[in-house]
Amino acid sequence: MSGTDLTKDTPCRKDTSEKETFAVLISSNKFDIRAQYQSKENLAVLRLLMPQIIFHNAIYLVLILLEITTRFARRYFTIDIAMVANIIGACAVSIYNICSPLLLWCILQRQKTRRTRAIELLSKQVAHQDNIYFSNYAWNN
Repeated sequence: MSGTDLTKDTPCRKDTSEKETFAVLISSNKFDIRAQYQSKENLAVLRLLMPQIIFHNAIYLVLILLEITTRFARRYFTIDIAMVANIIGACAVSIYNICSPLLLWCILQRQKTRRTRAIELLSKQVAHQDNIYFSNYAWNN
């Protein structure tokens, strides 16, 4: 071998190693669309159900406090007052069962109106094309 070293990176060898490195990087960094879609759907469901969960926990806390108060106050009051407190506690469960679907329906209706309002704003016709340009690039907003 007359002065040429085959171990040095030649342009062809260097290009091949860069392609291999790029292929390894692409294969190791897989982008799973299904997982991203599921996480977005999970966040949307949590946003919809959060008021329902808060309402459920508030009613549950009220029922627990009512039960504790009834147990401790039973000896201080007559039987009639303790019975009224227990009846109110029993009615609170049925009120929760009525209000819970209504609350969920209201949440879904609000989400639906918000979505239709956003679609209407997007589909709204612009009077002049210049208005979009100047409103986007105005300095004194």
